[in-house]
Amino acid sequence: MNKKLTIACFVWASAAIFTGCKKNDIQKPASGNPAKTSAQAAADGKWDLLGYGFNATGNLIDGSSSSDAPIIDMSRFEADYLSRIDVNNTGSGTQDYYAGANALDYLKDVNRRKSSALAATVGDKENESKGFFSASVSLNRADQNTNTYSSKYSYATFEALRKIRRIRFTDDVSTSLLLNYLTPEFANNIATQSADYLVKRYGTHVLLDITLGGRLRSDFSASLVKKDDYSKKVRGVKAGLFGGVAKMIGIDLSGEISKEEIQQTTIESRSRQYTLTFYGGTNSGRTISYDSNGNTTESFSISSWEQSITPTNCAMVDIGKSIPLYDLIADPTKKQQVKAAVEQYILNSQHAESEEVATYEFFSPSTGGHVFTINVNDYPYAQNGWQNYGAKFFVFATQKPGTLPVHMFVNARQNQHVITINRNEYPYEQNGFSYQGIKFYAYPRQVTGTIPVYSYYYPATYKHTYTAYPNDYPYEQNGWQNQGVAFYAYPLD
Repeated sequence: MNKKLTIACFVWASAAIFTGCKKNDIQKPASGNPAKTSAQAAADGKWDLLGYGFNATGNLIDGSSSSDAPIIDMSRFEADYLSRIDVNNTGSGTQDYYAGANALDYLKDVNRRKSSALAATVGDKENESKGFFSASVSLNRADQNTNTYSSKYSYATFEALRKIRRIRFTDDVSTSLLLNYLTPEFANNIATQSADYLVKRYGTHVLLDITLGGRLRSDFSASLVKKDDYSKKVRGVKAGLFGGVAKMIGIDLSGEISKEEIQQTTIESRSRQYTLTFYGGTNSGRTISYDSNGNTTESFSISSWEQSITPTNCAMVDIGKSIPLYDLIADPTKKQQVKAAVEQYILNSQHAESEEVATYEFFSPSTGGHVFTINVNDYPYAQNGWQNYGAKFFVFATQKPGTLPVHMFVNARQNQHVITINRNEYPYEQNGFSYQGIKFYAYPRQVTGTIPVYSYYYPATYKHTYTAYPNDYPYEQNGWQNQGVAFYAYPLD
């Protein structure tokens, strides 16, 4: 089964995922609805997004996750309870970074480091504690999946925050009090529109405590095919990030990772992707693209960007508190309908991890044997003279729709290792082979994104090998026979 990235509506499950102060629509209102408040009201330098709706499952980076119309009528609330709106203009700055061997682990690391400010609204207790957002990770361009995250790519993010203002309702502002200050549009929509419409129009939550300022986000992602376990991949993607940050913005994060290791990771990694994005200030929304070596022709000044951040061009960089949308609906029947709609909306936004795993090749110089495995620790290869030739292609550790098991047979006398998707293609056991079981799962025919893995046989020594890149070595010129496609797998890039 695919691992679900459960979107359990906690605030902040990714670095730099919150939107700028000027907001786009979550959904256009139906014809005949009252006119919306101008988008400039969300950057008015006064209450900004306080009292607006917020979609906790969308693409929070690009500004489309906050509603363009308020839920709380701030003018009326201000007139009656100005002392219950707290504004703190004390500035501060922070830096942090996050990393994961894949998208799922990246999101876990982000969530561990960020406090929860959105009430959990869906899922069991175990999943609620994870708090993943479906659009938190800036996917590698090579990952063409639409509803899944490829396990091939590792992710890391560095972020620098410049906070200039915090605006919040004080702790003595209750939900029952806020119910008296709903905007006429929201109140009318509660009475006249469906629950699904309300969620699409306003989002899943209402913002009660926000921090404004600027955010600089540096992302690095790559396929670290030379790293064969979780800890090595995490260290590797950190090394790639640290090298990129040092080159792009001149901040040294290396610490325990040497410059030599950073350079080696860069050389070994595939599908490298570097980006630098600004939120807030005069560069708000600007993304600087880099080549695969972290180079760009564009220029910028971090200090100038920080100095440019003002209350009228800021971004929302943190959320201290919010409540589910349905908590501001008094009618019990409509409240339950909206609660169900919020929960379903969140469930529908879940993405899965595709769970590809790398297949590694080991070679024994003494016997000439080749072994392919997804678990480099299933045998003490190095201690027995086997050389790790690295990752060769990607398959699955568990069966997925359309895949079949790939079996292994071993002939100990001839030091032969055979993997096959068709266990009955040859009477292996009647010819001195022992069955070693299912080693992984692959496709018997080509599907989108896969490439053929060819089987080669060397009759002089009865050896077999397998490759997805037959042009990497002159097999036929060196006595190997191409036995055709063994199965289909995902490429390294």
